[in-house]
Amino acid sequence: MIDKEWKQKYFNKCVKHLIKQGEPALCANKGCVYRTPGGQACAIGCFVSDDIAAELDLFNDSTFENPKIVDIVFSELDEEYSNNKQDFFLDLQRGHDGISFYLLENLTYEEIILETFSKIAKKHNLSLPIELAVLLETTKEKE
Repeated sequence: MIDKEWKQKYFNKCVKHLIKQGEPALCANKGCVYRTPGGQACAIGCFVSDDIAAELDLFNDSTFENPKIVDIVFSELDEEYSNNKQDFFLDLQRGHDGISFYLLENLTYEEIILETFSKIAKKHNLSLPIELAVLLETTKEKE
């Protein structure tokens, strides 16, 4: 079992990053990448350096299920590996990677972040960071 504070720390950093960034980290073919040439980072890419993100993007299978990617990320974060930590990071990655599909449904980026990461917070019993809570209130006011 991993510590709730550990999850909250990484969840907050990821969500704050994605909200501030304002768009997903996509390459020219609209596929997700760890880091774009313009500096946008995905949910996992925001935790690692530019050099490591570039290395991760070289893998054909760039999901957080690839053991080589998992090893590189945990090494970069100086974190001890566990299946629960990998599963949590995989949820964050899937949250980001699903954004491009939601955009086809004419939802705004903010609506997608709110919906997707609220579900992740609930699944992992986490609090919403203030940035996400403000986004939730703003969305409610528009309705």
